[in-house]
Amino acid sequence: PIDEMSKIAKAHNCNTDKVGQYLSFYDSLWNDFRDEYKKVCEIGVKHGGSIRLWAEYFPNANVYAIDAIQENYDNVPDHERVFGFFGNTRERNTAKEFEQTFGGDFYFILDDGCHQTSAQQIALGSFFPLVKSGGYYVIEDILACLDPHYTNADGSDRITTAIKSLEKTGKLGEAAMHMT
Repeated sequence: PIDEMSKIAKAHNCNTDKVGQYLSFYDSLWNDFRDEYKKVCEIGVKHGGSIRLWAEYFPNANVYAIDAIQENYDNVPDHERVFGFFGNTRERNTAKEFEQTFGGDFYFILDDGCHQTSAQQIALGSFFPLVKSGGYYVIEDILACLDPHYTNADGSDRITTAIKSLEKTGKLGEAAMHMT
């Protein structure tokens, strides 16, 4: 059986690489609460498909979209509950500017922006405080950090290493060199 989120994505022609990759998992997390969610955010707009999906899936939520590439930002859907923010999440002050504009208490913030480990770490360190207690901070394509294009050649800044350290010791460890 197809999950509700995938049905919506298909019915509304939400062109997103999340179909078949993440949607079933997200649906299992959020379907029971979708009417309760009021604020959700995605870092990375690309074609705007997943932004449209969130607006359809969460009928009572405002959807916030962040991108630093004008070509992608131009794809923020024109929808009464969708709000775009042009900013680079690799810069720590972007989260402060975003919070000043839109506040906090997000039910989830999903990072599908730049897959470079440094960018993921800076975004996590900067935007995580904007997630409400019990909410989610999701980093998609986290295994991209295994590709040398996205991380230091020696892998010393892999976010996967930092997260494993957090899980084991309660501290992020040396691999989280881009976080404060």
